[in-house]
Amino acid sequence: KRLYNLHIAKREDSPVFIMEGYGDVETCNQNGLFSTVCVGGTAFTEYHILELLRLGKTEVVLCLDGDVQGLKGIDSMLEKFV
Repeated sequence: KRLYNLHIAKREDSPVFIMEGYGDVETCNQNGLFSTVCVGGTAFTEYHILELLRLGKTEVVLCLDGDVQGLKGIDSMLEKFV
C-alpha cells in the first residue's frame, strides 16, 4: 500500500513522477528530481491513487520502461485513473 519515496515527494510542489523501480527513484533523487515514487514490485492500485489525492497530488507523470512490461503497466495504471 506504500509508494516508495512518498515521504520526500510529498514535500515537492511539482507533479509526482511514478517510476518503475527503486533504482529509478534513487537516480532521480541523486540528480535533483525529488518528486519521484515507485510501487516497488507490487501492482499499482486505487489505494495508491487515493494516497496521492489525500496529499493533494493531482498531477502525475507515468515513467515506466518502454519494454512490453512497462507498456502494459502504463495501460493498467491509466485504467485506474479513469
